[in-house]
Amino acid sequence: MIATRASGSSSLDRLNAPARRAAQRLLLIQCAIALLCAGVAWFWSGIPAAGSALLGGAVCIIPHGIFAWLALRHAGARAARQIARAFYLGEALKLILTGVLFAAVLVLLPVVAPAVLISFIVCLQAQWFAPLLFTGNK
Repeated sequence: MIATRASGSSSLDRLNAPARRAAQRLLLIQCAIALLCAGVAWFWSGIPAAGSALLGGAVCIIPHGIFAWLALRHAGARAARQIARAFYLGEALKLILTGVLFAAVLVLLPVVAPAVLISFIVCLQAQWFAPLLFTGNK
């Protein structure tokens, strides 16, 4: 039997639980950062910049959420091949979706481009500093 999250096995769910919690916390932190960037942009440049900052955060958060969902669907040693495949697929989709979302936001919407890019970069940096935030937390 191949172990997956969909199988409903509580022991397999426990294997992924810490990683899923960390991914959820990271996504929540990125959402908070996007809101903070929007607040700063609103104060600095007004409502159009704030909306643009929110879009920049969304360009970061949506692909990362999809990656986390794909990468953490499987657990257990028997699912090693599925886990590796899910990580590669998730990473490829994350990169493609990020590019598509950036293109859509910058080309199709009237945005303040610096606010989009700055918010994206700040949200992206949250994952670089995540190990410092999560060390020792369970």
